[in-house]
Amino acid sequence: MSQVTIASILTVLWEELTRNAKLVIFLSLFAIIVILTLMFRPFEGGVVAGFGTVPSWERGYIAEMGIEVPLSTRRPVPVSPGSLTISKLGVQAPMHFVQSVLPDDFGEPMKKGVAWFPSSIPGERGRVVVLGHSAPPGWMGLNPYLNIFSKIHTLEEGDIITLDVEGVTYTYKVKGAVVIMEKGEPLPPFIGTKGELVLISCWPPGIDYKRMVIFAEQI
Repeated sequence: MSQVTIASILTVLWEELTRNAKLVIFLSLFAIIVILTLMFRPFEGGVVAGFGTVPSWERGYIAEMGIEVPLSTRRPVPVSPGSLTISKLGVQAPMHFVQSVLPDDFGEPMKKGVAWFPSSIPGERGRVVVLGHSAPPGWMGLNPYLNIFSKIHTLEEGDIITLDVEGVTYTYKVKGAVVIMEKGEPLPPFIGTKGELVLISCWPPGIDYKRMVIFAEQI
């Protein structure tokens, strides 16, 4: 009797769902959205982990990132967050100074803005590295910082990026088109007498496969 009852209940439910086509469509769309969100959510720490090796602080510079700034000559790392602005893209975000090279330490800061990777301090000669999340087109997350770098690949030579740190504004001009790099591939060596800004995120946007990189020179 119990088997007949369960079968009857399932039959009634199926008939109700079939009659209510709108409900079926809604549930199907909801399931698709959930699956896509899980597939393409920003990868926690992925940008950081993609550099392959942990920089060697003992040598006094971060060779793996193409940065050669002796630690003895560096200014103290700012305590309060700075900010990053890309007017062309409508991007403005807090820039958190993360004094760590461990991927897990970047998760929370990158939910609240972009993250400075241990490198040169803005205003110093050398390379300033900033990491940010990206997300695929149509991403509908509520946190705007999880797709803050989704469109940096559209930046062109001459576009302006500014960093505000401790009351001082540093201006950078994009040097060329986006560079797509393999995951774990080191950045090219820094060559120059001025400060350089490097923006890095996942490529394709939101997928931890490769890296999109923007280089900009301080002006």
